[in-house]
Amino acid sequence: IATGQYLEFRSPTDCKLYGPQGEALADVTPQGDAPLLTTGDNEVRFACEPEPGVNPRAYVSVISQGEPLRGMNKPDRIRWELLRREDDDPRAIGALDGVQNQWDVLCRPDAKNAKLEAEICLDSVGEPGSLYGNPTALPLEPFDNLDAFADTPANKYVKYVESGPYKGVATAPGVTHELALSSDGVKQGKTSARYTATSEQPGGWSARGKRFEPPLDLSDRTHVGFLIHGDNNGEILYLQLRDTKGAWHDMKVGIGFTGWKYREFPLTGAACDLSKIEYLIVYYNGLPAAKTCTCYLDDIRALRDPTILRNPSLTVGGAKLVFPTSLRPGERLVYKDLKDCEVYGADGKLVAEVKPTGKPLTLNPGKNRVVLDLDTGNATPLRLRVKTTKVYP
Repeated sequence: IATGQYLEFRSPTDCKLYGPQGEALADVTPQGDAPLLTTGDNEVRFACEPEPGVNPRAYVSVISQGEPLRGMNKPDRIRWELLRREDDDPRAIGALDGVQNQWDVLCRPDAKNAKLEAEICLDSVGEPGSLYGNPTALPLEPFDNLDAFADTPANKYVKYVESGPYKGVATAPGVTHELALSSDGVKQGKTSARYTATSEQPGGWSARGKRFEPPLDLSDRTHVGFLIHGDNNGEILYLQLRDTKGAWHDMKVGIGFTGWKYREFPLTGAACDLSKIEYLIVYYNGLPAAKTCTCYLDDIRALRDPTILRNPSLTVGGAKLVFPTSLRPGERLVYKDLKDCEVYGADGKLVAEVKPTGKPLTLNPGKNRVVLDLDTGNATPLRLRVKTTKVYP
């Protein structure tokens, strides 16, 4: 599971992996017994196998099925220490219209001195695709030729191609593939890349990659955009950035469409070092059996959104707290209290410490109206997310 993806398990035969845009990426076959709840306490534990040097964070929602649960334990049987923090569902905001940027946070009816923590993530500003034609866009691959994808001693992308027991090979057993220039399916310029692959078995995969020498510095870039022509065969095509140490960032597209589409992915939270990008790898995954998949790629570009939004604020129950700072696309503000408030960049590195002005965010029992505001200037529309956490004493 990469950053932004989510896994939905409904039963041992219904488990799927979805991408950031809600596209189905893969069917997953769980291993082990189906979870069953028993009467009384049930311990739920999350575990994963992170990449070296990565500190994973995941949101897990558990939905019980069966007879409705009624009433509650006696207060002396409730383990309140496990319920001290409550995360609310993230709030997606596309406009400061008095509707999307206002919502209610529910606080326990008997709570006293509850506090509110918040995380404001600015994903992008402006219409999707507006940055693609900007002169500041950096070409990662225009597909004028495919020289950089040639198998040469310097191009060692296959060392990063790995699936199960197979490592260091460009395809799964029984898969043939070809990356070629095309003058037929073109969206930009005179040529595009036509990537075809055929798998004998369902779930096949393949990869082609290029090396940047010297490595590219994408630390000032906020998004990657590209044009893709799908064949509606249900496979997954994705781009992967690799840094000089092998860490990566995936951008996956489920091919459930026919024709050209524009796809844009934020670099927010990329787990690789964006200042040292060494490889760009194009993958197929989830290839159907005995069917040739053909997709076209055109002009992959690294984009930079220079827009700055200033002075975000949160108002809770009429009390306003202002964060005197600026946010660029890809950055996030994390507020815990008046002495612990910071802004982080798309690469996860600390950008600035912030000193909020106003009173700490506190909650009253019951409903608490929350209002987000900021100085957008003429930058509309925008896409940001607000995550709130209730903290009980």
